[in-house]
Amino acid sequence: YELICQDNNKVFAAKMLPLSDIKTERQRQKLVTEIKIHKSLHHQQIVAFEHNFKDKTNVYILLELCQNQTLNELFERRKKLSEIEVQCYMIQLIKALKYLHSHRVIHRDLKLGNLFLNDKMELKVGDFGLATKLDFEGERKKTVCGTPNYIAPEVLLGIGHSYEVDIWALGVIIYTLLIGKPPFETREVKTTYNKIKKADFSFPVNCKISSAAKNIIKKILVVDSKKRPNLNEILSDEFFNQGIAMGTRKDYSHVISGFRKELQINSSACLSGYCRSVGVSISAVHHWMEKKGLSAKKIKSEALSGDAIGSPFVPLSMETPAAAVSPMNLQLAFPNGIRLSADQCSPEFILALLNGYHGGRE
Repeated sequence: YELICQDNNKVFAAKMLPLSDIKTERQRQKLVTEIKIHKSLHHQQIVAFEHNFKDKTNVYILLELCQNQTLNELFERRKKLSEIEVQCYMIQLIKALKYLHSHRVIHRDLKLGNLFLNDKMELKVGDFGLATKLDFEGERKKTVCGTPNYIAPEVLLGIGHSYEVDIWALGVIIYTLLIGKPPFETREVKTTYNKIKKADFSFPVNCKISSAAKNIIKKILVVDSKKRPNLNEILSDEFFNQGIAMGTRKDYSHVISGFRKELQINSSACLSGYCRSVGVSISAVHHWMEKKGLSAKKIKSEALSGDAIGSPFVPLSMETPAAAVSPMNLQLAFPNGIRLSADQCSPEFILALLNGYHGGRE
């Protein structure tokens, strides 16, 4: 529900739980735990807990309102997301998980429906109904809980589980968003569980995702939880270090274009320093330049003299005919040289990027 505070007109999301549904001490304790854990969490990538109270009929939990629903609604509209978008959202999820795990909290129910999107399309982890807090590092929980398609093998096998169940769910989410369906989904829950216990999944024939995407999924979705990469290792993986313009690394025209703009601001800028600032290999750029017959000296000379060097990006002007402005020819250009065409990402993602840069955030 959406609630408005009559004192200050602030709008909240409200989780309303009928007292008639809380019949046992176990159910009461579960609710108390959810409130206690969520109330203690304060992070940009976690839905903010505002307040809780009850009356004669309900318990009310007031939360930060996320106007753009969840990743599940976005996924249902789009059917699958691009690798650029998955990178963006999963980096935010990993930030949330690093925070949770540093406070000994395991979410245990990560899924698309529990990943909320605010008005700027920023991801926020919510619903801590199945979350638990470890009493000490190394403790293994035994409760069987989770959502069938996302539940980890060690939970089903009853051998004890910890932070690794959230990492498993992260792998399932990446696969789902890129492929268009969960990796272990079947018509029967029992069959799904059997596939999960063996990490029995595959990629569709003619699957159009990068080898880096496939590799990170295969690294995460392994039965032995000790063999799964930790969050830092996942962030260091090739998949999360290809730059926001996925698939453009073999074409460095966007880097050269960005360097030219940098020269217009700082005439003493050097190509190697610029490449370091945008996280691009200078040797790879030099190799590409050699093939194109370009040199740093020539680029600098042309940039400072105001001559064009054949950049494929042509900015729209006030004189651009309306008929020429379409999703296929619009491009976003950012200060660090990254360039995205509108057909590479969703309108929601473009909005998120625009909001981020407009707000001065990285």
